Amino acid sequence: IDRRQLFCGVGRFKVDAYGNSAFSGCESLISITIPNSVTSIGSGAFSGCTSLTNITLPTGITKIEAGTFQSCTNLTSIVIPYGVTSIGEWAFNNCTKLTSVSIPSSVTTIGENPFGWFNSIQNIYVESLSTLFLENLNFGYYNDIQRNLYVNGSLLTNLIIRSEDNISSIPGGIFTNLACLKTVTLSNNITTIGNSAFSGCINLTEINIPNSVTEIGSCAFQRCKSLTSLTIPNSVTTIGSSIISGC
Repeated sequence: IDRRQLFCGVGRFKVDAYGNSAFSGCESLISITIPNSVTSIGSGAFSGCTSLTNITLPTGITKIEAGTFQSCTNLTSIVIPYGVTSIGEWAFNNCTKLTSVSIPSSVTTIGENPFGWFNSIQNIYVESLSTLFLENLNFGYYNDIQRNLYVNGSLLTNLIIRSEDNISSIPGGIFTNLACLKTVTLSNNITTIGNSAFSGCINLTEINIPNSVTEIGSCAFQRCKSLTSLTIPNSVTTIGSSIISGC
């Protein structure tokens, strides 16, 4: 059995794990369905599979390792199954045609920059808004691609962060380039709005900054072209550069 047959579940053997770099550089692979018997996929297992356009992940895995799908330059979408708790660093880095990503609420740990700085992600699906606030999760600062965010199946147009959400800061770049976002209401728990937090939200018309906020990072509302007014409370003592540049 060659490793492509084994990978596709063909043959006499039950496969329960793929080792590190197991299929790395298999440039002819186009579509992959991993059997549910697989519970472990090693780091870099499918890196450099440049023809891969579609993959179905098994329900038994709990972790996507570092660089697992790095440089799968024709991969267009990924649905991470419920049960996965960790996404490793650079897991989908340089997946330049990846336009759709679905992340379940079971994910609690994310490695450094899993989707890379430059990507083509246009549609993001999460089950819970809290997923977005996981450390290290971002969808790239360095492009102007407009994105839509779906929370539990609904397009997010009005962002409301309540006191019971226990969120104290808006991380840098978290809502960058969200075309769907129109209004933002923040709770009095919020003390910091990070760099580029709402940069490029071209349809944002209204944001409420509470008196609890003391710091607004650079470029926080840059290129929010529909934002016609912004009230900064007296509680703010630190303001970064270019917070409304391009508005």
